Amino acid sequence: MRAFLLRFALPCGVVLALVLPSLAAAQGAFTRVPVTLPQGVTYQAVSPADYDADGDMDLLVVRADTAAGHTNDFFPELYRNDGESGGTFTFTRAPFPALPFSAASPSGVSLSWTDFDNDGDLDALVATSRGTKLYLNSGTGTFAAASGLDLPAYYESWTYYFAEPRSAAWADYDNDGDLDLALPETSNTYPDTTRLVLYTSAADTLARAATVFPVVGNDLDLRWGDIENDGDLDLLYFSGGTPCESGPNSPNGECLILYENTAGTLAPRALDFPEIEGGAADLGDFDLDGDLDVLLVGSVHVPADTSVRARAIVYRNDGATFAADTLQFPVDFDEIFHHLTSGRWADYDSDGDMDLVIGGNLGYDPEPGEEFGGVVFLFANDGGTFSLAATIPASALYGTLTWADFDADGDLDLLTTGDRLENTVGNQYEWVYFARLFRNGEPEDNAAPSSPGALHADPTPDGTVALSWGPASDDHTAADALTYNLRVRAVIGSDIVSPLARPGGERLVPEAGNVSLNTTWTLQGLAPGTYYWTVQAIDNAFNGGAFAPQGQFTVGAVTAGEGAAAPAELAFRGVAPNPATETAALQFDLPAAAEVGARVYDALGREVLVVTRRAVEAGAGRSLALDVSGLPAGTYLVRLESQRGDTVERRTARLTVAR
Repeated sequence: MRAFLLRFALPCGVVLALVLPSLAAAQGAFTRVPVTLPQGVTYQAVSPADYDADGDMDLLVVRADTAAGHTNDFFPELYRNDGESGGTFTFTRAPFPALPFSAASPSGVSLSWTDFDNDGDLDALVATSRGTKLYLNSGTGTFAAASGLDLPAYYESWTYYFAEPRSAAWADYDNDGDLDLALPETSNTYPDTTRLVLYTSAADTLARAATVFPVVGNDLDLRWGDIENDGDLDLLYFSGGTPCESGPNSPNGECLILYENTAGTLAPRALDFPEIEGGAADLGDFDLDGDLDVLLVGSVHVPADTSVRARAIVYRNDGATFAADTLQFPVDFDEIFHHLTSGRWADYDSDGDMDLVIGGNLGYDPEPGEEFGGVVFLFANDGGTFSLAATIPASALYGTLTWADFDADGDLDLLTTGDRLENTVGNQYEWVYFARLFRNGEPEDNAAPSSPGALHADPTPDGTVALSWGPASDDHTAADALTYNLRVRAVIGSDIVSPLARPGGERLVPEAGNVSLNTTWTLQGLAPGTYYWTVQAIDNAFNGGAFAPQGQFTVGAVTAGEGAAAPAELAFRGVAPNPATETAALQFDLPAAAEVGARVYDALGREVLVVTRRAVEAGAGRSLALDVSGLPAGTYLVRLESQRGDTVERRTARLTVAR
């Protein structure tokens, strides 16, 4: 293996050059473990998720058979994580529909997970250059294509610099509770250009929005996040290929644009970043100050000598104003890489701050007996200073980097896939295709964050509700750097806002929360009725904490039941059904109009659930709905509370939750 020159900048300004003879020998806390994923195939895209909600991360992949070289047909495949046995990680192929079309290019594919039908499990979007399909999860381990959702062909040429495609992106950008989709569409022109289209969710379908985006080049990378900290999700829009269209939305042909969200309207603001090609962009709060910073990696053209240089730049967010940070990486990327292709934030060492993974292609041809490949550098963040913590051999071409907690031990493991050119005896070049899993052995334990407290809802008759909660705490991640994940539902088993998490808080996807770093969030356009909501905190290693005790609010006119004349006194008639599994009704008679709510306590007297007080008219046969789907089996005490002015009355009943 050829040696690599690493340059370390010392505080006094002296540059210390070190030679690293073998990257494979310096993997830090990461250990390569055998994995049963197919080898000898090209993985065009890889997306982790706990689709069967059993507590470990599974894999959806799109691959091409390479036994006879590259092919033009894609094969989406789902692999269930069956854990480790005898030192080998077992991924078992599970049922998944075949694509109804043949993709014509090995570069046009992207995967993403969502809960489109709001039933609590994960659905899968498979986007290819011949068409895009959304596959709905039955909840019993099978998937079927959603009817009436024939989305257009997706195209993103990444064959020039081989950057990993991550550009079919879901987010509730208009704050109406459902997830919308940003999807690149092919322009069917040469050179390869793509127009980004926004689709809004409505009535179980996706409708093309009126927002106009510029035509861009290839290598698109999209990131949603509340970059301005104003309570809605903005879009970081990066095109690492050329050309970038000059026009009203992109006056100077910028390839990196911040689309600022104002009340559901996305308006472009060009960022003064250098022209980067073939790389990636990502959002993360690396300095733990409560806003999202930008990582940008790729190749920079230097006009002075017309050269192309590998670069990684961090832009610090200061009130939605960005300036290049003076971070000194202990690596001269240009000495090692031909191109940087991937870069992501993640707290892989579980110490609470965002570390960096950066990968790329090595800039030389292989010598006899040597591989032409790539390398992944892991940089540990220590108070905003990055040090080289580990190096991992990776792919050269068509590579993917996937962070997920595959062994369910609380830290992030790394899966790499790709192609490698190997120089065999006699200077014969041979392609090698692989998938490699590196287990994270960092000794730091990482507990999940605490539950947020002080849930408060302020609904208005027009269908708007302002939600707020107190900040959570974590053993490592600073409180300001925790993201939050919201769940809102009108009836059990049908979320208005889906958290992509199990009832206990465990994440189904290794991602930040759906409302970014905020502790307040506003929803609009809700139909009249009663809603139940809760929120959880997520740390920088994507560990989700327990959901807060459930709150309740009512939008529009309140109807409390059909009853006879008002009774003489408050009577709590019990809970039905009892035992309950998902939902139950608290049945009571109310002598006069009052604010009525409830609290649920476990056998140790701990408050585990709250039904927020709401206005109820006087009468017999009134009821409140109680969602117990998140409670473990057991016996609970339910305390009904009625308040009129300064007078509070309480009644109690017992409830059994069955599982």
